[in-house]
Amino acid sequence: MPKIDVLLEGYGLGTNVGTIGFCSVILIEGEKRLLFDSAHVGRRTFLQAALAERGLAPTDIDAQVLSHAHWDHVQNCDLFDHAPLLVHHSERKYASKPHRNDWATPKWTGAVIEMMDLQEVGEGEQVMPGVRVLELPGHSPGSIGLEVETDDGVCLI
Repeated sequence: MPKIDVLLEGYGLGTNVGTIGFCSVILIEGEKRLLFDSAHVGRRTFLQAALAERGLAPTDIDAQVLSHAHWDHVQNCDLFDHAPLLVHHSERKYASKPHRNDWATPKWTGAVIEMMDLQEVGEGEQVMPGVRVLELPGHSPGSIGLEVETDDGVCLI
């Protein structure tokens, strides 16, 4: 059964000068090592340290899953450029031409993810034994999550 490990906890931070998001970064270990989201460059060294604390390097990740293409979820994907980036087809399309007023998906996002080895995924697709894709549209056109069967039961990410 796959195991889930939160590498970086997610939270939002708001001040009188602006807001910023810090997404969760989750490691799922089973037949493969999957990284769910990679966070933004301000968390890069923290992500590298979290992997190192577990005796892992970026090259130990077999695949990345992108929940959606907002900047705070995608900017560190290049650390894992050897690993395929799993993304929903609607999110891939949207990232290449985001809505003009979408501050969370800058116009360069599509170029960033297109540099990766992209694999489009959809509802119900098994990405490894015990891990299936869930479509969660609303936050963005192609938001996805994962249903993970663990020893403790089913977990939704």
